[in-house]
Amino acid sequence: MLILNGGNLEAWGDKIRDELQGSPVLIVTAGQGLANRQRNGSTIQDPHVWLDPLLAKKQVAAIEKGFEKIAPKDAAYFQANAKTLEEKLDQLNVEFKQGLSSCQKKDFVTSHAAFGYLAAQYGLSQIAISGVSPDEEPSSQKLAEIANVVKKEDIKIIFFESLVSPKLSQTIAQETGATTMVLDPIEGITQKDLNVGKNYFTVMRENLSALQTALQCSK
Repeated sequence: MLILNGGNLEAWGDKIRDELQGSPVLIVTAGQGLANRQRNGSTIQDPHVWLDPLLAKKQVAAIEKGFEKIAPKDAAYFQANAKTLEEKLDQLNVEFKQGLSSCQKKDFVTSHAAFGYLAAQYGLSQIAISGVSPDEEPSSQKLAEIANVVKKEDIKIIFFESLVSPKLSQTIAQETGATTMVLDPIEGITQKDLNVGKNYFTVMRENLSALQTALQCSK
């Protein structure tokens, strides 16, 4: 079985899907039907489904069904593990919902548009310096517009991420008097990270704490 996220995250996904046509390999696209975000009345392909715990639950269900297809005799085992994971995601959702329910601000600025699903789920507004892909370079006009919003809304923290240069976030911060902080889209957990106990849930809770600080939430 090959598990893809979908939503154009894997640039090689369509090619390998074609190459595996007719093979016994089952391809599961966990974000199928999920990785389409509405923005300004139009639909965009945004692969960052996993950053919304409730959408991540749907990905878990899709993956679990894939395991059942390739090893039906172990279905009960897969179902039990999926249920455990889904319960953890439900708990994470509760933590985010409660933790972001009493905030003075709703707008947060991030280096690239990875947190749209999360923002929509919890009633927040993401202001992204670059697009869905972190490789998209914003224009000088876009940077000026964001700087103006930061000043107008008195935003004190500009988020950047660990795998991408913080230069753009630092530029906005320096121009507006804000500071920078990490908001992690969880695209690069290493084996070293796993060895010290870092995982999806620990990083998501770090993200929650960072958002609470930036949005001035009651903890």
